[in-house]
Amino acid sequence: MSLLGRKGLFAEYLEGMKTLGKEERKAFGKEINSLKAMAETRLKELEDRFAEEEKKKEEERSWVDITMPGKPPVVGRKHPITQTFDEIIRIFSSLGFSVAEGPNIETEHYNFEL
Repeated sequence: MSLLGRKGLFAEYLEGMKTLGKEERKAFGKEINSLKAMAETRLKELEDRFAEEEKKKEEERSWVDITMPGKPPVVGRKHPITQTFDEIIRIFSSLGFSVAEGPNIETEHYNFEL
């Protein structure tokens, strides 16, 4: 329900003043008008504060430090064989095995003599 509009609460009270006597209308009208002025003042203060906060937020969002390094682009992805190899290593590592690196081509010496 609106307070200050044409169909607001203050408008209803002012409309209801028709049934009051002359002296009662004066006192009631002064009270309603002072309350309405206080409500308008407070509403204006809140609108101003809200506008200031929105302005600060907009300034924070629009500010960009051009001296900061940019984010490097993500280029490509792992080859499917590499992904499979990594998953096998992960599975065997979780079972307690460890990965040992060695020469890619084994010689007779390493295979049979040792």
